[in-house]
Amino acid sequence: MTGALRGAALVLASVVAAMTASGIAWREGERQLHRGGEPVVEQDRPRPAIHELIVWPGWRLEQIAAAASRATGADSDRFMDAANDKAAVEGMGLSAPVTSFEGYLAPGRYRVQEGTSEEAMVAGLAARFQARWSAELRRRGKTLRLTPAEIVTLASIVEREAARSSEMPTIAGVFLRRLRIGMPLQSDPTVLYAIDTARGVGGNAGLYWRRRLEPSELRFRSPYNTYLHEGLPPGPIAAPSDRAIQAVLRATPSPYLYFMAKGDGAHAFARTLREHEANVGRYRTDSPASNGAPGEQAPLQGVHV
Repeated sequence: MTGALRGAALVLASVVAAMTASGIAWREGERQLHRGGEPVVEQDRPRPAIHELIVWPGWRLEQIAAAASRATGADSDRFMDAANDKAAVEGMGLSAPVTSFEGYLAPGRYRVQEGTSEEAMVAGLAARFQARWSAELRRRGKTLRLTPAEIVTLASIVEREAARSSEMPTIAGVFLRRLRIGMPLQSDPTVLYAIDTARGVGGNAGLYWRRRLEPSELRFRSPYNTYLHEGLPPGPIAAPSDRAIQAVLRATPSPYLYFMAKGDGAHAFARTLREHEANVGRYRTDSPASNGAPGEQAPLQGVHV
């Protein structure tokens, strides 16, 4: 990204964050900015066309890029270049180990003006994500001894594992307990993310998250494979919702160490390996492990870019 584009992205980020904080309302025929309770109205004038972009929780960058292309005509390759621009990541205030915007583009319902560049879209979605981070959330993360990057990474795994938002705190509790005792997370979505990142899905973003792993694939060599490596993977695997982030920060303390999908969107939790194996025998199905848009969607927030 050139210096000019990076500067534009930063300006847009500030604008989007300010919009969120100050409650700018868009109306047909006029724009009303609330400043200290006093509205300032601009006269009616021609406006660019507006496109609606929906970013669902649990999506990878490639899925967001494809959605931006469908909704606005954006170039998906250029969107991906912007989303993987390390200089832009640093310019948004994110630091190592964060090297891309994977996991840092906020899910939501966006209104995007005609002609908005791919770089500006990425900056706007990233700014919306940052606007969600309050001082209270940061304090809570410190209590859990988790950095913001670790919170986002774990929340992205919880997002992909949970089909029901009501189970997110319990699933997060299982993973946090495993982290505390040095037990591998053994999360299938992390392996699927690693494999699809390495091999691709034939250019069809709709195929991400759509299949069950084969047993042999659990040995796929990657730092993202949480069967082979203890602790968290190097970064997020998807865009977490606010609910997933809150689930990590306010996880339900539990005695569980295992869980598996029951096939109806819910999970069976177990305290011991023996209990877990019994659940496997009871509930194992051939249905996909997860879907491109989780079964119970988190509410989408609207914002203008």
